[in-house]
Amino acid sequence: MKSAWADWADALVATLFPAGLGSGQHFAFGQTTLVADFANSDPEVINSEIFRIGDSVPQPSPDFVPMGSLYEAYGFFLQRLSSPALASALAAWKDATSISPSRFNMPTKIGTQAPAGTVPVGPAADPQGSTTYLPAYSLDAGFRGRYKEWQASSVAGRTSDGGVIRVSSAGSAAGAPVLRSMKASAGPAADALPPFIRFHAPGVVAKTSMRDLAGPQAAAPVATPALDSYSLEVCFTGLGTFMLGPTQWFSDTAVRLFASQLTAADQVSYFGRQGVLARRIYQVVVGFEPSATLRFDAGSSGNRNAKPLLAPPPGASIGVGPLSFDSASLKSATGGDGTTLTIGPAASSMPILLGVVSMDLARVDAVP
Repeated sequence: MKSAWADWADALVATLFPAGLGSGQHFAFGQTTLVADFANSDPEVINSEIFRIGDSVPQPSPDFVPMGSLYEAYGFFLQRLSSPALASALAAWKDATSISPSRFNMPTKIGTQAPAGTVPVGPAADPQGSTTYLPAYSLDAGFRGRYKEWQASSVAGRTSDGGVIRVSSAGSAAGAPVLRSMKASAGPAADALPPFIRFHAPGVVAKTSMRDLAGPQAAAPVATPALDSYSLEVCFTGLGTFMLGPTQWFSDTAVRLFASQLTAADQVSYFGRQGVLARRIYQVVVGFEPSATLRFDAGSSGNRNAKPLLAPPPGASIGVGPLSFDSASLKSATGGDGTTLTIGPAASSMPILLGVVSMDLARVDAVP
């Protein structure tokens, strides 16, 4: 099923970035339904979500796996050099990491919510919860307007306004030619991807937040045999890309100018392939109210293996690529030419993080 994940990633990139990604840019898709709670009624919860996603340094893998903290790695970098020329940068970083309010940090409050169609992962945020100050990150100001448009489309029943992503077992991912970044980035993370189409038994909870990614793995889904001869359409009521990154406490320029002053060993530690400061997120791909249509050809093993999905037990969920749908949203139609499954959309107020685009922070010749 790795090729199906590759086709999904390529189709997303082709839809959202018709000209492809530039040099030093990388797309990583979420392999589970990840909440991006950027529309919460509490701005401190929004800040917490912005920090949780933006502060993650992505691993060099095709799927989004955080491997460290940007603000921590940047602080280590500044202190490692201990250069007078970086005094102002270090002072800004210290202000950002202060537990008291400053112009470089922001108030945050933890919230735990799940998008409609998935099993909740825990209680909602305590409205009286404590405020914590964390380094400030900013989200594209255009998100709020786009989110209102998505809500209007939802009310009007225009469930494909955001766009349609198409993938098939024949590998006919959508449209424009793009770098097949996932297939070129094969590695342990790609090899460990779950089946592209899968069935979760009742009580199995799919991961739905950045916090879940860092914790123990959820119980394995019930094994679903490989499905062939299928086509998939995923429609989004809303779909878009938005800038997300650190505010003025972080200096890309300082990193680029001073990276070469590190020792060769430190250059590898900071800027090598697995370096703790090798890249940072600068865009997020966000979807809203997805629905999916799966079609299996008659006589195919995919058609036979799809039958267990037609009547899942109560409380079960169905995984399609990075999305998780409650079985209650499943509709089906079986005819002489095969089986069609229609899933969702489920009404929701929760945007979904479909992937991130990161950029290389420094290029040092000595770094492999």
